Amino acid sequence: MNKPDLISKRTRGAFSDHFASEWTLRTIARVFEDAGVDRKEGHVSGESGARRSLADGYYASLDLTRTADAQKLLRVFAEVIHGLEERIGSSPWGGGTSDVVKSHFDRLVRHLDRDGYVYQGGRLEPKVVGNPMLPEVEAIAVHLDADYLNQQVQRCRAGVDADPWLAVGTAKELVETICKTILRECGEEPVASAPLAALVKACSKQLGLCPEDVDNAHRAADTIRRILGSLGTVTQGLAELRNSHGTGHGQDARSRGLKPRHARLAVGAAVTVATFLFETFQERTSKAPTQDVA
Repeated sequence: MNKPDLISKRTRGAFSDHFASEWTLRTIARVFEDAGVDRKEGHVSGESGARRSLADGYYASLDLTRTADAQKLLRVFAEVIHGLEERIGSSPWGGGTSDVVKSHFDRLVRHLDRDGYVYQGGRLEPKVVGNPMLPEVEAIAVHLDADYLNQQVQRCRAGVDADPWLAVGTAKELVETICKTILRECGEEPVASAPLAALVKACSKQLGLCPEDVDNAHRAADTIRRILGSLGTVTQGLAELRNSHGTGHGQDARSRGLKPRHARLAVGAAVTVATFLFETFQERTSKAPTQDVA
């Protein structure tokens, strides 16, 4: 299955239309190159007009299924929108011109909103929908340059309200992805068909997060053991919820779907576990590890 672009062709076309309406070739080149985007050599554009063709040449150099490349293009688009924002209400030619500028601004922001991005403070950021902790896992995806993990985050974000079953199924897959990544980084090849609870247990063992690893001398040893033991309980519940209501298994035709609040619970639990495991992995593998309680 082909990976979807993180920024749609429709949105790219809207920005090309804007470039063609009032930008010079030199300014178009400058905004892309300032964002670290090179024009694809020898690219033959099917777009009409020099400005659209130039923008298309820069688009063609990017693999927009990859998070890093999508972020470059978002920097380009953020500068375009920021320029429009500064012009709104400051035109010396009267309200008519300002209305046109605002129309351009609203149209471009609307396209990006459909792709899952919000403009704020001069930047374009993924919309936080369903669970405020999703950006934590998104940051892990960027750190790893892990496009598949980023796509799982986007599916969770989009599915919480629109498709709770998808969000639940993807939440389980997200934890599986984090666990398999950590195990491979630790030199252990995970069993492909291992259930989620087994993956979390193997990962916890590698990271010294099993309840029996807690030093008895620590003041809160018993409490920490209970919290660590709950990791297995949470992930087992997540797997069972996915098996009965999430994607990945055929459901009874009369089966009633989950509600967004259930999906938010599942995604929140998955994000908490995944983030804790990965942050522990980072600390364990740092050059100057600190003293941990677990």
